[in-house]
Amino acid sequence: MDSIPDRPWLRFSILAAGLGLTLSVVYILCMMEAFKPPSNIRLHNDTGVTLLGVRVNGIDYGDLAAGAFSGYLPHARAYRYAGLEAATPDEKIHSAEYCFYGEKILGAGKFTYKIRKMTYAESQADFEIRAVRDDE
Repeated sequence: MDSIPDRPWLRFSILAAGLGLTLSVVYILCMMEAFKPPSNIRLHNDTGVTLLGVRVNGIDYGDLAAGAFSGYLPHARAYRYAGLEAATPDEKIHSAEYCFYGEKILGAGKFTYKIRKMTYAESQADFEIRAVRDDE
C-alpha cells in the first residue's frame, strides 16, 4: 500500500488545496467587512475652544466652534476611537489612531465623536475623541 510520503505530487496537491481554501475564507471575510454600510459621524467640540481645520480619520470637517456640532459625514470604517488632527488658536492637535485590535467597527447608524480636553489626572494626552451612538 502506498503512503502519502511516497507521492510528492499528492502532498503538494493537499497542501495547495488547504492553502487555497484558507485564502478563500480570508478573502470572503474581508469582502463581507468591505461591504458593511458606512457609519454617519458628526463631531461635538466639547473642548471649550474653537477647533480649526478638523480632520477625523482623514475626513475634513473644517472649523468647529466651541460647543458646536458638525454635520454628519460617512466613514467607511469607524471605530469607537479615531485619529484627530486640528488646531486651536494656541496649539496644533494630533492624536494618532488607536490600535484597533479587538475593536469592532461601529457599522451602520449615526454616531457623534465627542472631542474633549483631558486633565493630566485623566490621561497624559491633551485631547480625547470617542464615539457615542446617537438616538435615531
